[in-house]
Amino acid sequence: MEEVACNICGSSESLPLFSTNDYITHTAHKIVQCKSCGLTYVNPQPTKEELPSFYPEIYYGEEPFSYEKIDARSRHKKLRKFLSGRKGRILDVGCGKGLLLKLCKDAGWQVAGIELSEDSTRYARETLGLEVFTSLDEKHHLRDNSLDIITFFHSLEHLKDPLSYLNDVKRLLKPDGIIIIEVPRFNSFYSKIFRDKWFHLDVPRHLFHFDDHTIKKLIILAGYHIIEIKKYALMYDSFGALQSILNSICSEYNLLNDINTKRLRIKDIMKPGQKRIKIDAIISFLLQSFLFPPLLILSLFLSIFNIGGTFTIYAKK
Repeated sequence: MEEVACNICGSSESLPLFSTNDYITHTAHKIVQCKSCGLTYVNPQPTKEELPSFYPEIYYGEEPFSYEKIDARSRHKKLRKFLSGRKGRILDVGCGKGLLLKLCKDAGWQVAGIELSEDSTRYARETLGLEVFTSLDEKHHLRDNSLDIITFFHSLEHLKDPLSYLNDVKRLLKPDGIIIIEVPRFNSFYSKIFRDKWFHLDVPRHLFHFDDHTIKKLIILAGYHIIEIKKYALMYDSFGALQSILNSICSEYNLLNDINTKRLRIKDIMKPGQKRIKIDAIISFLLQSFLFPPLLILSLFLSIFNIGGTFTIYAKK
C-alpha cells in the first residue's frame, strides 16, 4: 500500500471520512477527502503491483453475466445519438468482455477496447473477434485524432491516475470527438444514507469517489468542455439501493449481487455449515421481490429532477 496525493490538486492534506472493508479480500481501507479541493479517495491505495490481488478472476466470471448484457444494451442506447447514421471509430476503456463494442461493431463502427482482465480480454478477442488491449500503455497503437468516441463506463474510478489518463487519451480524439464518462455519484443521498455499506463504494477497486464539484473539476482540468451531465442511471441506482439495504441487514456484503452474477452459486450456499448465509440468501431474494419495484419507481421519479447515484458525462476536447 502507498500514500497518495490528491489527483486533482496535488495536495497531501486530507480529512478522514470513514473506513470500510473489501467484501472480497476482507481487508480494511480508509476513505479520505482532500482539504483543498474536496476530492474523496482511498488512501493509502494499493500499489500497481498489488492491484491485481483485488481483482480475482471470479470478479469477472467466465461467461457474460446477465447484468453485463443489460449494461451493454443500456450503454449502446446512450451512444445511439452519436452512432446513428454515422460510421467512425470508438475506444471503450474498461471494456470487460466487449459486449458494448460488439453492438457498436454490428452497427458498422470500427472498435477497440482496453481491459486489464486477461480472461475478459480473451473472451472479447477469441469469442467476439474484437481488438482489445490488456495494458493501458498499449493505446499507443491508436493514432492521434483517430477516434470519434472514447468511453469510460464505470472504469475511470478504477484508475490510479485518472487526471493524467484523461489528459493523455485526449490526443486520440478527433477535433469533434466525444468522451463519455459514467461513474458513481458520491454525494448522492444513496451514498450519504448507506456510507460504508453503499454498494457502489466497492473499495479498494474504486480508488476515487467523485461528487458534483470534483467530477466537473477533473474533466475541465484535463482539457475537456462538458456538454451534458446526467446524474442518474435507473438500473444502477435501483439495484445499488437494494443491495445497499441488504448490506445493512445481512452478514454477507453484496450477496445478492454475487448470486445474480454467479460469483456465488446456490449449490455452494446449500452446503452444510452455511446456516447464516442461507438466511441471508432468503432475505435477499424476498426483499428483491418486494423492494426492487418501488426502488425502480423512486429512481424514475428522481430522474425527472436529474437526481440519482450515477454520473453520465458527455464532453468534447
